[in-house]
Amino acid sequence: MPKRADLSNLIRNALSSKQKGVVRRSLVAILIFLCQRHNLSAIAFACGTDKRAHGYIPFYQQHFKTIRKKKLHILEIGIGGYSDPKEGGHSLRMWKTYFPKSMIYGLDIFDKSQIEESRIKTFKGSQNDPGFLKHISDKIGKLDIVIDDGSHVGEQIIT
Repeated sequence: MPKRADLSNLIRNALSSKQKGVVRRSLVAILIFLCQRHNLSAIAFACGTDKRAHGYIPFYQQHFKTIRKKKLHILEIGIGGYSDPKEGGHSLRMWKTYFPKSMIYGLDIFDKSQIEESRIKTFKGSQNDPGFLKHISDKIGKLDIVIDDGSHVGEQIIT
């Protein structure tokens, strides 16, 4: 029986990016179907976001559970996938699932447009650029939730 890392490498090397996306979305759909759509921890696991490891999920669920079915505009700063700029978007997919009526936006310094899908839109630019942030705000309109998981440099967080 192959080890998990061996199987993961086999899949990573054998499939195209498009095929990996199809497999990932299918697995996420199955896992979420099997779990409860309101359980953010289960959704986070299914989507593969690192927010589980950091312990944020119970706090997000506590604060967002009463508004999750509203039509919101949610922006997450930092899309992930730093070892491979074509990867990332795990938490954007988590938010899309948890907030079934909301539009999810992501901002990253790298182009992540390849992860866009229904109700997920990305912007390429720096969180440290007030003009760019204003452009995003003007384009999206009112933002209901902003999640800052981008740069961990104090100056950029403050901007």
